[in-house]
Amino acid sequence: MSNYIKATNFASKDALTTGNPLKTVSGTEIDDEYTAIAASINTKADSSSPTLTGTPVSPTAATVSNSTQIANTAFTQAAIVAGVTAVTASAAANATAIDVTEASIVTTNTAVALRATIASPALTGTPTSTTQSTSNNSTRIATTAFAQAAIVAGVAAVTSSAATNASAISSTNSTVATKAPLASPALTGNPTAPTQTAGNTSTRVATTAFVGTAVSNLVASSPSTLNTLNELAAALGDDPSFATTVSNSIGTKAPLASPALTGNPTAPTQATSNDSTRIATTAWVKNQPATGVIGVNVNGTVATGRTIYVDTDAPSGGANGDIWFEY
Repeated sequence: MSNYIKATNFASKDALTTGNPLKTVSGTEIDDEYTAIAASINTKADSSSPTLTGTPVSPTAATVSNSTQIANTAFTQAAIVAGVTAVTASAAANATAIDVTEASIVTTNTAVALRATIASPALTGTPTSTTQSTSNNSTRIATTAFAQAAIVAGVAAVTSSAATNASAISSTNSTVATKAPLASPALTGNPTAPTQTAGNTSTRVATTAFVGTAVSNLVASSPSTLNTLNELAAALGDDPSFATTVSNSIGTKAPLASPALTGNPTAPTQATSNDSTRIATTAWVKNQPATGVIGVNVNGTVATGRTIYVDTDAPSGGANGDIWFEY
């Protein structure tokens, strides 16, 4: 281990006159100083957890020392000698008090066998222990007195709690009794509920206001004689099968276009002078003048002053150009 020795005399340089080139400290001189310092430090031990080598020495502490001071081999040897001396003296002083005969050893073993083990002892007879306070909650042994006191205290606490909660339970039961069940409640008085928007088709409660709005929307601007179900039923002839009845009735009607009438259909008889697309009844035809009409000859020439015959039988006479309606 080496100590740092300064190689450059900086004091002598300071004493030189200004301008003297030797007064200047060169970089080499500074580098040499730092190199020497590093070399010296590398030979030293750290203050914290030093790793010493070789044969380190230290001052020998007094035999009675009991501190963090380093104990060298001299201190350790002296402490061992002092300890052995003390034990020897103690053994000599107590030799007469210790019976190390075979009989005493047997007696001692017998006495030990009667003792309980510290770990998981199997006690017999009527073992006793100190009774702990009722509030104790630890691993100490609980005596029967402790258990009885704890039971009494627990029963008292439960009884007090039950008495305190009895009125609360009764009050709760009374309150529950005034409530309606969720399933099939039988409400009384005038229960209310939020009125749903018109058109709602869910399982929500329908209030009278909701129903009134729904009925008003259903009736809308119906005439006063048709704004109740009874009036509507009367208008439909109280016929529960009204749709079928109407459909069947329509099936018996002739279409407007090209109707195929059967049986003996009738129609209003038009005026004799009517000349339109209206239906001509047998009465209208019979009311037509029998003479003076214009006919058509067989050869296609126009014939005037001809006769119209309307009968079920063919006319017995007649002239070319006459007209016969059979019915």
